[in-house]
Amino acid sequence: MTEIHSRDELNAALEEGTLLLAYMQKGCVPCASVTPLLSLIDGEADGYAAARLENTGDQWFTDAYSVDGSPTWLVFRAGEETARIDPAGKSVEELHAFLSEELGKAPPSGAIEKALEDGRRQADFVENCLAELMFRSDEAGEDLLLASIRIKVCKACLQSDSPERCVPAQIEHIRERLLARMLTPEGATEARKNALTKLPELSEKCVRELNEVRANAKKQGYSGL
Repeated sequence: MTEIHSRDELNAALEEGTLLLAYMQKGCVPCASVTPLLSLIDGEADGYAAARLENTGDQWFTDAYSVDGSPTWLVFRAGEETARIDPAGKSVEELHAFLSEELGKAPPSGAIEKALEDGRRQADFVENCLAELMFRSDEAGEDLLLASIRIKVCKACLQSDSPERCVPAQIEHIRERLLARMLTPEGATEARKNALTKLPELSEKCVRELNEVRANAKKQGYSGL
C-alpha cells in the first residue's frame, strides 16, 4: 500500500491516473473495520492505484478537500476528484457498486464480504483495547494533558507491529509540538512544562500498556491484528 505523507507526494500520486485515496486513522474503530477491504482493493489494483493518507491532525489535506472525518475514500481521475465515500457501515452491495463504477473494477462480492468480516474483528480488537486504555487512564488519575497524550500515542501505535519503535516516534513528535507551543505567547503553561518532563516516563508506560492490553484482548478472543 502506497503511503502518502505530504502534499507533494499526493500531487505525484495524482499524476498516475485513477487513484483511490483512503484517508484513514490508526486507532480509529471505523477505519479498522475497512482496513482489510482496502488491502484487498490494493492487492487487486489494475488500471488504478490505491494509496493511504494518515489522519494525523494536519490541516493541509482536510482544508483542500473539505474532508471532515476518517475513514473517507476519494477517487481521483486526471488529478480531479470524481467521487468519495465513507466506507464504514456500507453494505457489500453498496461497496461493490461504488468500486465497480468509480474504479472500473471491484473484487467479487464474496471477497468483499470476507474482508468486512475480518474488518469487524479488527474493529472489535481496537475498541476493546481502547476501552481498557481509557479505564486505565481514569484509574491512574493522570492530568488531562498527559492523559490525552497517552491515549493519542496509544491509538496511533495500537495496530503497529512494533510499539517499541512506534511509541518513541510519536512521543518525539508530540515533544516537538509542545516545545513549539511553549514559544508562543502564553504558551509556556505549567501543564506543558510538566508534560515535557514526563514524556520519557510516559513513553515507557505506553509501550508497556500497549503490549499488556493487546495481550489481554487476544486472551479474550479479540484477534484483530
